[in-house]
Amino acid sequence: MAAFFTELFRVAPDKVSSLLDPELERDPETSLWLKNIGEMELVGLWESLTNTESDGTMIQDILSDEDADAMLFSLPPEFLEAIAAVTDDKVDSIAEQWQETDEVAHWDQADLAQVIRDIRNLVQAANANNQIVVELADM
Repeated sequence: MAAFFTELFRVAPDKVSSLLDPELERDPETSLWLKNIGEMELVGLWESLTNTESDGTMIQDILSDEDADAMLFSLPPEFLEAIAAVTDDKVDSIAEQWQETDEVAHWDQADLAQVIRDIRNLVQAANANNQIVVELADM
């Protein structure tokens, strides 16, 4: 299995392009590195959050130029709203439901619960600071 990851950032809307800087230094307060979590895993989480089917993609809008070395895109607002609304008492049941998807069936439920908390906390911090949440994908 190939190693893959997702990088999420919270950033002011007018600072999005700074994430494309090759010398970008990640700050754990404003970024989240999710090892072995990709598009399909996040779609599974989204569907576990809302109990509905998503449109199958986490890409809302592409925010970078086509010729950039990395791709920046915004996440669907429905996903962001749903994850931001998750309360601590619901995390374990969402993790249990998410674990029923093929993509993360082999994960420990406690690890999935931590991923949910980490994403929720990043989104809530973005909301509190008038920031947006974007994903950075190296090409």
